[in-house]
Amino acid sequence: MTRRPNARYPLVAVLLLLACQPVLAAADDEEEEQEPWNARWSLTAATQVDQQSNRGAEVEIGYLLTSTTNLRFAGNSTAYSPTLSNGFHSNGVAAGVGHDFKHFTVTGAIGRWQDTDILTATEGKLDADFRFKPWTIGLLGLYRRSGFEPLNVKSTITLTDGTALPVTAVSSCTLSNEGVGVHGAFAGDIWGAHASFMSYQYKNGNCSFGKTTGLDALKHPAKDEFVQLEAVLVDQLSTIGVRRIGRENTLLSSEFDGGASWRRQDLIVSLDFSHQADYFSGSASNTIAATGTADLGHNSGVDVTLGLTRGNTVVQGAFVGFAFRAHF
Repeated sequence: MTRRPNARYPLVAVLLLLACQPVLAAADDEEEEQEPWNARWSLTAATQVDQQSNRGAEVEIGYLLTSTTNLRFAGNSTAYSPTLSNGFHSNGVAAGVGHDFKHFTVTGAIGRWQDTDILTATEGKLDADFRFKPWTIGLLGLYRRSGFEPLNVKSTITLTDGTALPVTAVSSCTLSNEGVGVHGAFAGDIWGAHASFMSYQYKNGNCSFGKTTGLDALKHPAKDEFVQLEAVLVDQLSTIGVRRIGRENTLLSSEFDGGASWRRQDLIVSLDFSHQADYFSGSASNTIAATGTADLGHNSGVDVTLGLTRGNTVVQGAFVGFAFRAHF
């Protein structure tokens, strides 16, 4: 049964932005008198919820080890509603370090995330940013290894050569993939813009079947064979992979993000677009989101986001998000 969009979301967003206006006015009066800010710690906390009651939360803590080196610790958690993929949970953690070489910055991170009863993934990321004010251009790289939960398979798998192979066994599979991408940003006094693109390349799976014999042809299944073999698990991934909530803990074939922003004093309004494509099914989605930011100074602020996702497996995709950023 389809539920009507929650009309309270826009009202909550408007009220929150209005509540920030006194703070914005005070910050504007003191803008020219602000002293240098030497805070070492940073905190970002964000949450989102959509029409189907899928809920996501993210927290990131940063520490400035030296004037040019920073540490980062992050965690995210997503709880899906019972109407979507049986209400399972997804959780992830990450730790990283970055160093500023004046005209470019290098950041590395390792992370681990788990989709309950589906898979556990370990990944490493590397990002190199080159700055030519007001422009920034960056290159991104990723390596990930995903271990799927053991699955009791009782089915007939069609191999790439057309052979039908009956399978009655418990499969234990892993899947490795790499990712490469590029991003760019423009940060002017009034206008800003950004865009990024990531493409992911997957290798053949690596599967074992315990003491079961006669399944050598499926030890390294290609994509179509893997989808048949692990159908119960990959169907759930394909359902959540094209949604905005929990997008970090999915297996995609590609993703694109882009947007523009406009600033007036301490109020920033931005409009963003993203496109995601799931690896296993090829399902895709488009998301558009509008964000109002109250800039509190010293890289601190409050964000209110309203958005809508549409795609092959997304029926009700409206969502609302809140974020808070602080330095201390």
